[in-house]
Amino acid sequence: MKLRFFDAQNQNPVWENLTFIPRDDKLEIYYIFDGGALYKQKFGKLGEDLAYTYLENKQFEVLTRNYRKKYGEIDLVALHKGTLHFIEVKTRSTDRFGKPAEAVNSEKMSKMLRLAQVFIKENKCEFYRYSFDVIEVKLNHIEGGTLMMKAYGMIVHGLKAIKIEVESSISRGIPHCNVIGYGNTIVKEAILRVRSAIESSGLEYPMSRITINLAPADIPKRGSQLELAMAISLLAASGQVFDGELENTCFVGELSLDGKINSCKGILAILLEAKEKKFKNVIIPKANMHEAELVDGINIYTFGKLADVVNFVNKKQIPDKIKHKSSFLSGNNFSKDFSDIKGQEAAKRAILIAVAGGHPILMVGSPGVGKSMLAERVPGIMPPLEQDEIIESGVIRSVSRESLNEEFTSTPPFRRPSVNISIPSLLGSGYPPRPGEITMAHKGVLFLEEINEMNRLAVDALRVPLDRKSVCLNKRGEVFNYPADFLLISCANPCKCGYLHSPKKECTCTASELATYKARLSGPISDRIDIHVFVTEPNFDEFISSEGLSSADMRSMVLKVRKLQSERYTREEFKLNSSIYDNKIAKYCSFDREGEAFIEKAYKALNLSPRSMVKIRKISRTIADLDESKEIKLKHISEAIQFRQRW
Repeated sequence: MKLRFFDAQNQNPVWENLTFIPRDDKLEIYYIFDGGALYKQKFGKLGEDLAYTYLENKQFEVLTRNYRKKYGEIDLVALHKGTLHFIEVKTRSTDRFGKPAEAVNSEKMSKMLRLAQVFIKENKCEFYRYSFDVIEVKLNHIEGGTLMMKAYGMIVHGLKAIKIEVESSISRGIPHCNVIGYGNTIVKEAILRVRSAIESSGLEYPMSRITINLAPADIPKRGSQLELAMAISLLAASGQVFDGELENTCFVGELSLDGKINSCKGILAILLEAKEKKFKNVIIPKANMHEAELVDGINIYTFGKLADVVNFVNKKQIPDKIKHKSSFLSGNNFSKDFSDIKGQEAAKRAILIAVAGGHPILMVGSPGVGKSMLAERVPGIMPPLEQDEIIESGVIRSVSRESLNEEFTSTPPFRRPSVNISIPSLLGSGYPPRPGEITMAHKGVLFLEEINEMNRLAVDALRVPLDRKSVCLNKRGEVFNYPADFLLISCANPCKCGYLHSPKKECTCTASELATYKARLSGPISDRIDIHVFVTEPNFDEFISSEGLSSADMRSMVLKVRKLQSERYTREEFKLNSSIYDNKIAKYCSFDREGEAFIEKAYKALNLSPRSMVKIRKISRTIADLDESKEIKLKHISEAIQFRQRW
């Protein structure tokens, strides 16, 4: 809140923050609410609050307020430079009945003198100089007008945050509060929590006609993030918050009935937007502290109570700013290791190729052969997320109400949705859409267990995200684009009973059942999965043999190949072999004459589709990179073709 003061001699407006202009032997305050009027309240209390703040800013030590005896009261007693000041505060809204100081008559002065003598005797202040002072507070307002104050908040809309102006208007009339500005039920009922929180914090809820406007009005407001901003705006309008920095501060938080500030979703997205909008300060719940540690370049303060926020705004409490904590942004805390799996070296090789080049993979095998165990260890060999990827992943988790804690690291996310997952849960649902599983897996792994047992429509919905690395959702006429750049790891049984080609148990499925089961995975999806590998049961010798490839070994090879790709595609928009544009295939995945002849024969013999031909070239490029070969050789092509054989 800004206060306008006038130089008594020159009559020029002077903008200062709670600084009064001396006039002869008294101080005259012109407290003007821009464009409005002060609602009906206790002028005297507000005047005393203003005078108290003034004295504190002028380095006065206020010893007591409202010193009372049976024969009178002194409003303020303060000590400054060895002088004891006995101060009477007089507040008026008009000069119609004279100046405020003129109310201090001889009778009042006599009472002040008597009270001062008692105070000096009680507190043994005989050796101080003393002075009797009057502070005049003039509250100028427009008759019949309204008082309007503004605070700023943020809401989450999709994966982005939107700046919201929270305007509180207080006017004369029957006590009632209206919340306008396209808010849903949660937003409209927030005023009940705001009122209870204000009263529970020892503050005064204005018993008047209140209108709270949430601008811009054409954007739907959902959630509880605006409740703290609503409370601050209302307190500012009622004269309980005095600060000129409200326009530079963003308030975010949900209020409880007892005045506590609860955590909110999307805090990380809000902080990034606040930084973009050049806010100086951001106030967030203490429960969201770990999200705040991911963002630097902005003053972030955390509070657990509304009363503490008010003290901070009134500059009575200055907490420490949240420090940017980059130490837990690095490292890989994934504990599962590929060395725990005995045998399955062929499957490990396929996974190595898939991770190195970013190729989707399907593992087919009987129950119990270790498909899920292999998939669960994939994040441990993936490159750690870079800082911008960590922030991006953190925003997605924050919006989805998955709180970020101290264990949040650069390990890529691993999502394992249920077999019976629906299309909305997979892609995103609600309004604004909550990120689905494919967005939650962004820059990580999406593991679809028993993919051919899942809802076929849900699986088919992956076609566009697999190609575009994003998902587009149309909700209520609005288009939301969410990132979905994930590595698809899927597995399936070879048949309904699960024991087709199993050396230990005979398959009981009929030819018709087998055909129906295989058809559950549509051709377009199967064709988009680069690598198909059969996982067989290890024999006894393999099971008791020494460890094969470990996660450390595989991670080292993956990092080396990823570095090669990064250097090769420096000037390209894509970064992985699996993402090479079709018009760049000839440039980066060319074969020699022998290789072209070989793949031509394979195309005719195996009845490959054009998409399969492209996939083979990309896989061959990754296999060549693992061999540290600049050229794609015949052996690389041959191995790549093996991974395109579907069951």
